Amino acid sequence: ASRPGEAWWDRYQPRSYRKIEGLGSVDDLKTLCRQARTYGLLVIADVVFNHAQVVGSCAEWRAAQHHHGNRQRMLKRLDGACENLNREHYEEWNEMNGSHWDNQNRTSYWGCGEWSTFRPCDAVFREHEFHLSTLLSCGVKGFRFDAVKHMEPDTVKHYMDFLRTNAGNTLTYMEILTTSAPIQQEYCHLGSSTDFGYAYFLHGVFSDMYGSRFHRRTRLPGKAFVLLLALVVYIIRMTFDIELSALYDKARAKAQM
Repeated sequence: ASRPGEAWWDRYQPRSYRKIEGLGSVDDLKTLCRQARTYGLLVIADVVFNHAQVVGSCAEWRAAQHHHGNRQRMLKRLDGACENLNREHYEEWNEMNGSHWDNQNRTSYWGCGEWSTFRPCDAVFREHEFHLSTLLSCGVKGFRFDAVKHMEPDTVKHYMDFLRTNAGNTLTYMEILTTSAPIQQEYCHLGSSTDFGYAYFLHGVFSDMYGSRFHRRTRLPGKAFVLLLALVVYIIRMTFDIELSALYDKARAKAQM
């Protein structure tokens, strides 16, 4: 169960891993999975295990660090952030902004100073495993793990091992939103992931193709060459784990000649 609301981000603010509600009930999910199977489709669940719902703004948390009474009030809110969990099950508050999104603090700081970031521990694992078991019992056959770079690799491995032990052959993949190759490499051995680096690279290709200077100066064969080279570079990257930036610069320079 997530925070009530119509905005998409409300669905990314869990408040209970014991309930299925909001977009439908447990019975609704079972019906969906059953009907999907008749069409040869899999139902994939998007699971959010990095944080619970937001219980206060960054400004409120920042002010609470210097005022005991305000801090206790904020921690009391945190006690009610997620069913069966309390303040002991969250990381200490630190504001995650700027470089912290992609450095060693990315797994413990609070996103935008607001995410109620879980601390990996038995109590948190118990709630998350209950949620996974409920989804499996409904017939869910795939899992997308949200915000994986904000969890320690060992934490992600814990969930992957749980699924392998309890579900056998299920589809799993990880959302890893970073262009940092070292961060990607920390998780790639755990399973499939979104290739955000490649997506970012292609965005650069198309931005240049349809940007003013490149669009005016480059003929159609040159643009096709860039797209072909983009595919080749991607294959090379997947095979040999080579950084994209230098190869892309060469491809762009070649097309503009």
